[in-house]
Amino acid sequence: MNNRASSKAEKDESLESESAEHVVVARHVQSIATAKFQGRSLLTTVELPVGLQEIQKKAFNHCLSLVDISIPSSVQVIGKKAFSDCYALEEMNIPEGIAVISSGTFASCGMLRTVQLPTTVVRISSDAFSYCAKLTIQLPPKLTRIGNRAFLGCSRIQTLLIPSTVVSLGDSTFASCTGLKSIEVCTTRKSALTEIGGYVFSKCQSLINVAIPNKKGMEIYAFVFHNTRFNDERDVIKKLQNRFKRFPVHRLCYNQGHGLTSNDFDNRAMYQGKRINPSVAMRDDLGLTVFHILALSEKASSIAIYDFLKRSVRVDTIGRCLWLKDNDGNLALAYSIFSTESPHSQSLARSMTSSMIAPRLSRSTLEQSKNELLQRIRDETMSFDYEVVNEIFHQLSMIERKESIILLLLALWKQKMHMDGLRFSNRSSVERPSKRQKVSVIQEEDNKVTGSQEQSKQEERQSSLDRWNCYLRAGADDMISSVLSFVGQVEPELQLQSEEA
Repeated sequence: MNNRASSKAEKDESLESESAEHVVVARHVQSIATAKFQGRSLLTTVELPVGLQEIQKKAFNHCLSLVDISIPSSVQVIGKKAFSDCYALEEMNIPEGIAVISSGTFASCGMLRTVQLPTTVVRISSDAFSYCAKLTIQLPPKLTRIGNRAFLGCSRIQTLLIPSTVVSLGDSTFASCTGLKSIEVCTTRKSALTEIGGYVFSKCQSLINVAIPNKKGMEIYAFVFHNTRFNDERDVIKKLQNRFKRFPVHRLCYNQGHGLTSNDFDNRAMYQGKRINPSVAMRDDLGLTVFHILALSEKASSIAIYDFLKRSVRVDTIGRCLWLKDNDGNLALAYSIFSTESPHSQSLARSMTSSMIAPRLSRSTLEQSKNELLQRIRDETMSFDYEVVNEIFHQLSMIERKESIILLLLALWKQKMHMDGLRFSNRSSVERPSKRQKVSVIQEEDNKVTGSQEQSKQEERQSSLDRWNCYLRAGADDMISSVLSFVGQVEPELQLQSEEA
Protein backbone atom coordinates (compact mmCIF):
# COMPACT_ATOMS: atom_id res chain seq x y z
CA MET A 1 0.00 0.00 0.00
CA ASN A 2 2.81 2.41 0.84
CA ASN A 3 4.49 1.71 -2.51
CA ARG A 4 1.28 2.48 -4.38
CA ALA A 5 0.77 5.73 -2.48
CA SER A 6 4.35 6.87 -3.13
CA SER A 7 4.14 6.10 -6.86
CA LYS A 8 0.89 8.05 -7.07
CA ALA A 9 2.48 11.02 -5.31
CA GLU A 10 5.45 10.85 -7.69
CA LYS A 11 3.12 10.84 -10.65
CA ASP A 12 1.28 13.89 -9.31
CA GLU A 13 4.58 15.75 -8.92
CA SER A 14 5.49 15.24 -12.58
CA LEU A 15 2.23 16.74 -13.83
CA GLU A 16 0.82 20.21 -13.22
CA SER A 17 -2.63 19.21 -14.45
CA GLU A 18 -4.15 16.12 -15.96
CA SER A 19 -7.39 14.94 -17.53
CA ALA A 20 -8.33 12.22 -19.98
CA GLU A 21 -7.85 14.61 -22.95
CA HIS A 22 -5.27 17.14 -21.75
CA VAL A 23 -1.96 16.90 -19.87
CA VAL A 24 0.44 19.60 -18.69
CA VAL A 25 3.86 18.28 -17.65
CA ALA A 26 5.48 20.02 -14.66
CA ARG A 27 8.24 22.56 -15.33
CA HIS A 28 10.95 20.74 -13.34
CA VAL A 29 10.60 17.50 -15.38
CA GLN A 30 13.66 16.80 -17.58
CA SER A 31 12.71 13.33 -18.88
CA ILE A 32 9.43 11.69 -19.91
CA ALA A 33 9.65 8.15 -18.56
CA THR A 34 9.36 4.99 -20.65
CA ALA A 35 5.73 4.29 -21.67
CA LYS A 36 4.60 7.20 -19.46
CA PHE A 37 1.45 7.91 -21.48
CA GLN A 38 1.31 4.70 -23.53
CA GLY A 39 -2.13 3.56 -24.61
CA ARG A 40 -4.05 6.66 -23.49
CA SER A 41 -6.39 6.64 -26.45
CA LEU A 42 -8.41 9.72 -25.37
CA LEU A 43 -5.40 12.01 -24.90
CA THR A 44 -5.49 14.85 -27.47
CA THR A 45 -3.13 17.61 -26.24
CA VAL A 46 0.13 17.58 -24.26
CA GLU A 47 2.12 20.59 -23.00
CA LEU A 48 5.81 19.85 -22.44
CA PRO A 49 8.10 22.09 -20.31
CA VAL A 50 10.85 24.24 -21.81
CA GLY A 51 13.70 22.48 -19.95
CA LEU A 52 12.77 18.95 -21.10
CA GLN A 53 15.82 17.01 -22.35
CA GLU A 54 14.62 13.47 -23.13
CA ILE A 55 11.53 11.62 -24.30
CA GLN A 56 12.10 7.95 -23.55
CA LYS A 57 10.91 4.99 -25.60
CA LYS A 58 7.19 4.41 -26.06
CA ALA A 59 6.42 7.56 -24.06
CA PHE A 60 3.37 8.37 -26.20
CA ASN A 61 2.99 5.05 -27.99
CA HIS A 62 -0.55 4.24 -29.10
CA CYS A 63 -2.05 7.59 -28.11
CA LEU A 64 -4.55 7.30 -30.94
CA SER A 65 -6.19 10.72 -30.49
CA LEU A 66 -3.06 12.83 -29.88
CA VAL A 67 -3.09 15.83 -32.24
CA ASP A 68 -1.33 18.69 -30.42
CA ILE A 69 2.17 18.35 -28.99
CA SER A 70 5.26 20.54 -29.46
CA ILE A 71 8.75 19.27 -28.68
CA PRO A 72 10.82 21.94 -26.87
CA SER A 73 14.15 23.01 -28.36
CA SER A 74 15.91 21.68 -25.23
CA VAL A 75 15.13 18.03 -26.11
CA GLN A 76 18.25 16.08 -27.16
CA VAL A 77 16.96 12.49 -27.34
CA ILE A 78 13.72 10.90 -28.57
CA GLY A 79 13.51 7.19 -27.79
CA LYS A 80 12.32 4.23 -29.83
CA LYS A 81 8.63 4.17 -30.75
CA ALA A 82 8.10 7.38 -28.76
CA PHE A 83 5.18 8.43 -31.00
CA SER A 84 4.38 5.20 -32.84
CA ASP A 85 0.70 4.49 -33.51
CA CYS A 86 -0.29 8.11 -32.82
CA TYR A 87 -2.74 7.86 -35.67
CA ALA A 88 -4.31 11.34 -35.39
CA LEU A 89 -0.99 13.24 -35.23
CA GLU A 90 -0.69 15.42 -38.36
CA GLU A 91 2.56 17.38 -38.04
CA MET A 92 5.75 17.41 -36.01
CA ASN A 93 8.66 19.83 -35.72
CA ILE A 94 11.80 18.16 -34.37
CA PRO A 95 14.23 20.66 -32.80
CA GLU A 96 17.86 21.24 -33.77
CA GLY A 97 20.39 19.20 -31.84
CA ILE A 98 18.80 15.78 -32.31
CA ALA A 99 21.19 13.55 -34.28
CA VAL A 100 19.24 10.28 -34.55
CA ILE A 101 15.62 9.49 -35.37
CA SER A 102 15.25 6.26 -33.39
CA SER A 103 13.66 3.02 -34.56
CA GLY A 104 9.90 3.21 -35.03
CA THR A 105 9.67 6.78 -33.66
CA PHE A 106 6.70 7.69 -35.88
CA ALA A 107 5.75 4.27 -37.21
CA SER A 108 2.10 3.84 -38.24
CA CYS A 109 1.16 7.50 -37.71
CA GLY A 110 -1.47 7.26 -40.41
CA MET A 111 -2.46 10.97 -40.51
CA LEU A 112 1.08 12.39 -40.22
CA ARG A 113 1.58 14.77 -43.15
CA THR A 114 4.72 16.78 -42.45
CA VAL A 115 7.80 16.34 -40.27
CA GLN A 116 10.43 19.08 -40.09
CA LEU A 117 13.76 17.31 -39.59
CA PRO A 118 16.63 19.40 -38.17
CA THR A 119 19.92 19.81 -40.04
CA THR A 120 21.68 17.97 -37.20
CA VAL A 121 20.11 14.58 -38.02
CA VAL A 122 22.71 12.12 -39.36
CA ARG A 123 20.80 8.84 -39.09
CA ILE A 124 17.22 7.72 -39.63
CA SER A 125 16.83 4.31 -38.00
CA SER A 126 14.76 1.31 -39.03
CA ASP A 127 10.97 1.72 -39.30
CA ALA A 128 11.23 5.37 -38.22
CA PHE A 129 8.40 6.50 -40.53
CA SER A 130 7.05 3.18 -41.78
CA TYR A 131 3.40 3.19 -42.84
CA CYS A 132 2.97 6.96 -42.57
CA ALA A 133 0.70 6.89 -45.60
CA LYS A 134 0.19 10.68 -45.89
CA LEU A 135 3.74 11.80 -45.12
CA THR A 136 5.77 14.15 -47.31
CA ILE A 137 9.30 14.88 -46.12
CA GLN A 138 12.59 16.54 -47.01
CA LEU A 139 15.74 14.72 -45.92
CA PRO A 140 18.35 16.75 -43.96
CA PRO A 141 21.60 17.73 -45.73
CA LYS A 142 24.02 15.92 -43.35
CA LEU A 143 22.21 12.57 -43.34
CA THR A 144 24.56 9.56 -43.63
CA ARG A 145 22.44 6.44 -43.06
CA ILE A 146 18.83 5.41 -43.66
CA GLY A 147 17.83 2.18 -41.89
CA ASN A 148 15.75 -0.81 -42.92
CA ARG A 149 12.13 -0.03 -43.83
CA ALA A 150 12.56 3.59 -42.69
CA PHE A 151 9.91 4.84 -45.16
CA LEU A 152 8.11 1.57 -45.90
CA GLY A 153 4.57 2.19 -47.13
CA CYS A 154 4.81 6.00 -47.28
CA SER A 155 2.56 6.14 -50.33
CA ARG A 156 2.16 9.95 -50.43
CA ILE A 157 5.84 10.69 -51.12
CA GLN A 158 6.30 11.54 -54.81
CA THR A 159 9.87 12.83 -55.04
CA LEU A 160 12.89 12.38 -52.79
CA LEU A 161 16.34 13.91 -52.88
CA ILE A 162 18.94 11.63 -51.29
CA PRO A 163 21.73 13.92 -50.00
CA SER A 164 25.21 13.32 -51.37
CA THR A 165 26.37 12.57 -47.78
CA VAL A 166 24.31 9.35 -47.51
CA VAL A 167 26.57 6.28 -47.26
CA SER A 168 24.01 3.45 -47.09
CA LEU A 169 20.34 2.67 -47.77
CA GLY A 170 19.00 -0.24 -45.71
CA ASP A 171 16.77 -3.09 -46.85
CA SER A 172 13.29 -2.08 -48.07
CA THR A 173 13.98 1.58 -47.24
CA PHE A 174 11.37 2.92 -49.65
CA ALA A 175 9.47 -0.30 -50.38
CA SER A 176 5.74 0.04 -51.14
CA CYS A 177 5.97 3.81 -51.64
CA THR A 178 3.38 3.49 -54.37
CA GLY A 179 3.26 7.22 -55.18
CA LEU A 180 7.03 7.63 -55.50
CA LYS A 181 7.88 8.84 -59.02
CA SER A 182 11.37 10.28 -58.71
CA ILE A 183 14.42 9.48 -56.59
CA GLU A 184 17.35 11.85 -57.00
CA VAL A 185 20.55 10.13 -55.92
CA CYS A 186 23.64 12.23 -56.60
CA THR A 187 25.42 10.71 -59.62
CA THR A 188 28.54 12.88 -59.42
CA ARG A 189 31.79 12.19 -57.58
CA LYS A 190 30.37 14.04 -54.59
CA SER A 191 28.16 11.04 -53.77
CA ALA A 192 29.25 9.08 -50.68
CA LEU A 193 26.82 6.20 -51.39
CA THR A 194 28.54 2.80 -51.12
CA GLU A 195 25.73 0.39 -50.16
CA ILE A 196 22.19 -0.16 -51.45
CA GLY A 197 20.22 -2.83 -49.59
CA GLY A 198 17.83 -5.40 -50.98
CA TYR A 199 14.27 -4.54 -52.01
CA VAL A 200 14.99 -0.81 -51.48
CA PHE A 201 12.46 0.31 -54.11
CA SER A 202 10.32 -2.84 -54.12
CA LYS A 203 6.69 -2.28 -55.17
CA CYS A 204 7.31 1.38 -56.07
CA GLN A 205 5.09 0.95 -59.08
CA SER A 206 5.04 4.65 -60.02
CA LEU A 207 8.83 5.04 -60.06
CA ILE A 208 10.02 6.39 -63.41
CA ASN A 209 13.02 8.62 -62.67
CA VAL A 210 16.07 7.18 -60.89
CA ALA A 211 19.81 6.84 -61.43
CA ILE A 212 22.58 5.12 -59.48
CA PRO A 213 26.13 6.43 -58.97
CA ASN A 214 28.68 4.50 -61.02
CA LYS A 215 31.32 3.92 -58.35
CA LYS A 216 33.85 1.16 -57.93
CA GLY A 217 33.33 -1.04 -54.90
CA MET A 218 29.66 -0.13 -54.45
CA GLU A 219 27.69 -2.98 -52.90
CA ILE A 220 24.21 -3.44 -54.35
CA TYR A 221 22.02 -6.23 -53.00
CA ALA A 222 19.41 -8.26 -54.86
CA PHE A 223 15.87 -7.27 -55.90
CA VAL A 224 16.45 -3.52 -55.53
CA PHE A 225 13.67 -2.83 -58.06
CA HIS A 226 11.49 -5.86 -57.34
CA ASN A 227 7.93 -5.42 -58.64
CA THR A 228 8.61 -2.12 -60.41
CA ARG A 229 8.79 -1.14 -64.08
CA PHE A 230 12.51 -2.01 -64.04
CA ASN A 231 12.00 -5.50 -62.62
CA ASP A 232 12.15 -7.43 -65.89
CA GLU A 233 14.89 -5.44 -67.60
CA ARG A 234 18.27 -7.06 -68.14
CA ASP A 235 21.31 -5.39 -66.58
CA VAL A 236 19.03 -2.77 -65.01
CA ILE A 237 21.66 -1.67 -62.46
CA LYS A 238 24.25 -1.13 -65.16
CA LYS A 239 21.72 0.71 -67.27
CA LEU A 240 20.83 3.09 -64.44
CA GLN A 241 24.49 3.65 -63.60
CA ASN A 242 25.20 4.69 -67.20
CA ARG A 243 21.89 6.40 -67.82
CA PHE A 244 23.40 9.83 -68.61
CA LYS A 245 26.51 8.68 -70.45
CA ARG A 246 25.24 10.13 -73.76
CA PHE A 247 23.08 12.87 -72.22
CA PRO A 248 25.18 15.49 -70.39
CA VAL A 249 22.39 18.08 -70.21
CA HIS A 250 20.02 15.45 -68.77
CA ARG A 251 22.63 14.74 -66.11
CA LEU A 252 22.89 18.42 -65.23
CA CYS A 253 19.12 18.68 -64.88
CA TYR A 254 18.98 15.53 -62.76
CA ASN A 255 21.77 16.70 -60.44
CA GLN A 256 20.46 20.25 -60.15
CA GLY A 257 19.31 19.57 -56.60
CA HIS A 258 22.78 18.60 -55.43
CA GLY A 259 24.43 21.97 -54.96
CA LEU A 260 24.42 23.13 -58.60
CA THR A 261 23.24 26.73 -58.59
CA SER A 262 21.72 28.37 -61.66
CA ASN A 263 25.05 30.11 -62.43
CA ASP A 264 26.93 26.82 -62.25
CA PHE A 265 24.38 25.33 -64.60
CA ASP A 266 24.74 28.24 -67.01
CA ASN A 267 28.51 27.85 -67.13
CA ARG A 268 28.49 24.08 -67.49
CA ALA A 269 25.68 24.06 -70.03
CA MET A 270 27.44 26.69 -72.12
CA TYR A 271 30.54 24.52 -71.97
CA GLN A 272 28.51 21.81 -73.68
CA GLY A 273 27.94 24.32 -76.48
CA LYS A 274 25.74 23.14 -79.32
CA ARG A 275 24.56 20.11 -77.37
CA ILE A 276 21.84 22.12 -75.61
CA ASN A 277 19.50 22.55 -78.58
CA PRO A 278 19.37 18.89 -79.66
CA SER A 279 19.30 17.71 -76.03
CA VAL A 280 15.91 19.24 -75.26
CA ALA A 281 14.36 17.06 -77.96
CA MET A 282 16.14 13.86 -76.85
CA ARG A 283 14.78 11.19 -74.54
CA ASP A 284 17.27 9.39 -72.31
CA ASP A 285 17.45 5.65 -71.70
CA LEU A 286 14.37 5.86 -69.47
CA GLY A 287 12.38 7.74 -72.10
CA LEU A 288 12.48 11.10 -70.30
CA THR A 289 13.24 14.52 -71.77
CA VAL A 290 15.02 17.22 -69.79
CA PHE A 291 11.57 18.73 -69.13
CA HIS A 292 10.26 15.49 -67.59
CA ILE A 293 13.29 15.44 -65.29
CA LEU A 294 12.73 19.05 -64.22
CA ALA A 295 9.00 18.47 -63.71
CA LEU A 296 9.68 15.44 -61.52
CA SER A 297 11.86 17.55 -59.24
CA GLU A 298 10.18 19.81 -56.71
CA LYS A 299 13.28 21.93 -56.11
CA ALA A 300 13.22 25.69 -56.73
CA SER A 301 16.39 25.43 -58.83
CA SER A 302 14.46 23.53 -61.50
CA ILE A 303 12.67 26.80 -62.34
CA ALA A 304 16.01 28.62 -62.77
CA ILE A 305 17.25 25.89 -65.12
CA TYR A 306 14.02 25.97 -67.12
CA ASP A 307 14.35 29.76 -67.47
CA PHE A 308 17.93 29.26 -68.72
CA LEU A 309 16.73 26.76 -71.32
CA LYS A 310 14.07 29.23 -72.46
CA ARG A 311 16.79 31.83 -73.00
CA SER A 312 19.06 29.37 -74.83
CA VAL A 313 16.57 27.56 -77.08
CA ARG A 314 14.00 28.92 -79.54
CA VAL A 315 10.50 29.30 -78.14
CA ASP A 316 8.85 27.18 -80.83
CA THR A 317 11.44 24.41 -80.23
CA ILE A 318 10.67 24.32 -76.50
CA GLY A 319 6.93 24.42 -77.16
CA ARG A 320 7.23 21.48 -79.55
CA CYS A 321 9.47 19.46 -77.20
CA LEU A 322 7.11 19.98 -74.26
CA TRP A 323 4.50 17.99 -76.20
CA LEU A 324 6.81 14.94 -76.25
CA LYS A 325 5.62 12.08 -74.04
CA ASP A 326 7.62 9.62 -71.96
CA ASN A 327 7.43 5.83 -72.27
CA ASP A 328 4.17 5.84 -70.28
CA GLY A 329 2.58 8.40 -72.59
CA ASN A 330 2.72 11.25 -70.06
CA LEU A 331 3.57 14.88 -70.73
CA ALA A 332 6.14 16.64 -68.54
CA LEU A 333 3.46 19.17 -67.59
CA ALA A 334 1.34 16.44 -66.00
CA TYR A 335 4.01 15.69 -63.41
CA SER A 336 4.14 19.37 -62.41
CA ILE A 337 0.40 19.97 -62.21
CA PHE A 338 -0.41 16.77 -60.35
CA SER A 339 2.53 16.79 -57.94
CA THR A 340 2.16 17.23 -54.20
CA GLU A 341 1.11 20.83 -53.77
CA SER A 342 4.61 22.20 -54.18
CA PRO A 343 4.69 25.93 -55.07
CA HIS A 344 7.82 25.27 -57.16
CA SER A 345 6.02 22.61 -59.19
CA GLN A 346 3.04 24.87 -59.76
CA SER A 347 5.27 27.77 -60.90
CA LEU A 348 7.06 25.47 -63.32
CA ALA A 349 3.70 24.18 -64.59
CA ARG A 350 2.51 27.71 -65.36
CA SER A 351 5.72 28.49 -67.24
CA MET A 352 5.52 25.23 -69.22
CA THR A 353 1.89 25.88 -70.12
CA SER A 354 2.76 29.31 -71.50
CA SER A 355 5.51 27.77 -73.65
CA MET A 356 3.26 24.97 -74.91
CA ILE A 357 0.55 27.27 -76.20
CA ALA A 358 2.76 30.22 -77.24
CA PRO A 359 2.08 29.50 -80.94
CA ARG A 360 -1.70 29.93 -81.07
CA LEU A 361 -3.70 26.94 -82.18
CA SER A 362 -5.79 27.46 -85.30
CA ARG A 363 -9.53 26.88 -85.10
CA SER A 364 -9.28 23.78 -87.28
CA THR A 365 -6.48 22.34 -85.16
CA LEU A 366 -8.40 23.10 -81.99
CA GLU A 367 -11.57 21.43 -83.27
CA GLN A 368 -9.63 18.41 -84.53
CA SER A 369 -7.82 18.03 -81.21
CA LYS A 370 -11.07 18.35 -79.30
CA ASN A 371 -12.71 15.67 -81.42
CA GLU A 372 -9.70 13.37 -80.91
CA LEU A 373 -9.96 13.93 -77.16
CA LEU A 374 -13.67 13.17 -77.20
CA GLN A 375 -13.03 9.96 -79.12
CA ARG A 376 -10.38 8.87 -76.61
CA ILE A 377 -12.75 9.60 -73.74
CA ARG A 378 -15.50 7.53 -75.37
CA ASP A 379 -13.07 4.70 -76.17
CA GLU A 380 -11.97 4.49 -72.55
CA THR A 381 -15.58 4.42 -71.33
CA MET A 382 -14.98 7.26 -68.92
CA SER A 383 -17.83 9.22 -67.35
CA PHE A 384 -17.95 11.93 -69.99
CA ASP A 385 -20.10 12.68 -72.96
CA TYR A 386 -19.95 15.16 -75.82
CA GLU A 387 -22.27 17.68 -74.14
CA VAL A 388 -20.22 17.72 -70.95
CA VAL A 389 -16.95 18.53 -72.71
CA ASN A 390 -18.69 21.15 -74.85
CA GLU A 391 -20.14 22.66 -71.68
CA ILE A 392 -16.64 23.13 -70.27
CA PHE A 393 -15.54 24.82 -73.47
CA HIS A 394 -18.65 26.98 -73.48
CA GLN A 395 -18.08 28.19 -69.91
CA LEU A 396 -14.33 28.74 -70.08
CA SER A 397 -13.25 29.41 -73.67
CA MET A 398 -13.27 33.19 -73.83
CA ILE A 399 -10.16 33.63 -75.93
CA GLU A 400 -8.42 31.28 -78.31
CA ARG A 401 -5.42 30.81 -76.05
CA LYS A 402 -7.66 30.01 -73.16
CA GLU A 403 -9.41 27.37 -75.25
CA SER A 404 -6.06 25.71 -75.87
CA ILE A 405 -5.38 25.74 -72.13
CA ILE A 406 -8.69 24.02 -71.45
CA LEU A 407 -7.99 21.48 -74.18
CA LEU A 408 -4.58 20.81 -72.69
CA LEU A 409 -5.94 20.46 -69.17
CA LEU A 410 -8.75 18.17 -70.29
CA ALA A 411 -6.14 15.89 -71.84
CA LEU A 412 -4.12 16.05 -68.63
CA TRP A 413 -7.25 15.35 -66.61
CA LYS A 414 -7.84 12.19 -68.60
CA GLN A 415 -4.16 11.37 -68.16
CA LYS A 416 -4.39 11.92 -64.40
CA MET A 417 -7.25 9.46 -64.20
CA HIS A 418 -5.12 6.98 -66.14
CA MET A 419 -2.08 7.56 -63.90
CA ASP A 420 -4.09 6.99 -60.73
CA GLY A 421 -6.12 4.13 -62.18
CA LEU A 422 -9.31 5.93 -61.17
CA ARG A 423 -12.79 5.85 -62.57
CA PHE A 424 -15.61 8.03 -61.32
CA SER A 425 -17.73 4.97 -60.66
CA ASN A 426 -15.13 3.81 -58.14
CA ARG A 427 -14.89 7.14 -56.33
CA SER A 428 -18.42 7.50 -55.07
CA SER A 429 -21.47 5.45 -54.30
CA VAL A 430 -23.78 8.10 -55.80
CA GLU A 431 -26.03 6.49 -58.38
CA ARG A 432 -26.19 8.18 -61.74
CA PRO A 433 -29.47 8.39 -63.59
CA SER A 434 -30.08 5.58 -66.04
CA LYS A 435 -30.91 6.19 -69.69
CA ARG A 436 -34.60 5.53 -69.00
CA GLN A 437 -34.59 8.03 -66.15
CA LYS A 438 -32.89 10.62 -68.36
CA VAL A 439 -35.46 10.04 -71.13
CA SER A 440 -38.37 10.32 -68.72
CA VAL A 441 -36.97 13.55 -67.24
CA ILE A 442 -36.52 15.02 -70.71
CA GLN A 443 -40.08 13.98 -71.67
CA GLU A 444 -41.50 15.59 -68.54
CA GLU A 445 -39.59 18.78 -69.26
CA ASP A 446 -40.74 18.77 -72.88
CA ASN A 447 -44.36 18.44 -71.76
CA LYS A 448 -43.96 21.55 -69.64
CA VAL A 449 -42.44 23.65 -72.42
CA THR A 450 -44.88 26.31 -73.51
CA GLY A 451 -42.47 29.03 -74.58
CA SER A 452 -40.39 29.71 -77.63
CA GLN A 453 -37.49 27.81 -79.17
CA GLU A 454 -35.11 29.91 -77.08
CA GLN A 455 -36.66 28.55 -73.91
CA SER A 456 -36.25 25.03 -75.26
CA LYS A 457 -32.56 25.64 -75.83
CA GLN A 458 -32.23 27.00 -72.33
CA GLU A 459 -33.75 23.85 -70.90
CA GLU A 460 -31.43 21.70 -72.97
CA ARG A 461 -28.54 23.69 -71.58
CA GLN A 462 -29.88 23.21 -68.05
CA SER A 463 -30.22 19.48 -68.68
CA SER A 464 -26.57 19.38 -69.70
CA LEU A 465 -25.61 21.30 -66.54
CA ASP A 466 -27.68 18.94 -64.38
CA ARG A 467 -25.92 15.99 -65.94
CA TRP A 468 -22.58 17.72 -65.34
CA ASN A 469 -23.52 18.31 -61.68
CA CYS A 470 -24.33 14.62 -61.41
CA TYR A 471 -20.77 13.84 -62.47
CA LEU A 472 -19.45 16.37 -59.99
CA ARG A 473 -21.35 14.69 -57.18
CA ALA A 474 -19.90 11.38 -58.34
CA GLY A 475 -16.41 12.55 -57.47
CA ALA A 476 -15.10 14.82 -60.21
CA ASP A 477 -15.46 18.09 -58.29
CA ASP A 478 -11.89 18.05 -56.96
CA MET A 479 -10.41 17.67 -60.42
CA ILE A 480 -12.57 20.34 -62.09
CA SER A 481 -11.72 22.71 -59.23
CA SER A 482 -8.02 22.18 -59.82
CA VAL A 483 -8.52 22.79 -63.55
CA LEU A 484 -10.38 26.06 -62.92
CA SER A 485 -7.82 27.13 -60.34
CA PHE A 486 -4.91 26.42 -62.64
CA VAL A 487 -6.52 28.32 -65.53
CA GLY A 488 -6.99 31.27 -63.21
CA GLN A 489 -3.28 31.17 -62.36
CA VAL A 490 -2.10 30.90 -65.96
CA GLU A 491 -4.39 33.52 -67.55
CA PRO A 492 -2.74 36.64 -66.00
CA GLU A 493 0.69 35.49 -67.24
CA LEU A 494 -0.68 35.04 -70.76
CA GLN A 495 -2.27 38.48 -70.72
CA LEU A 496 1.04 39.96 -69.54
CA GLN A 497 2.87 38.20 -72.39
CA SER A 498 0.31 39.52 -74.90
CA GLU A 499 0.80 43.09 -73.65
CA GLU A 500 4.60 42.78 -73.88
CA ALA A 501 4.30 41.41 -77.42
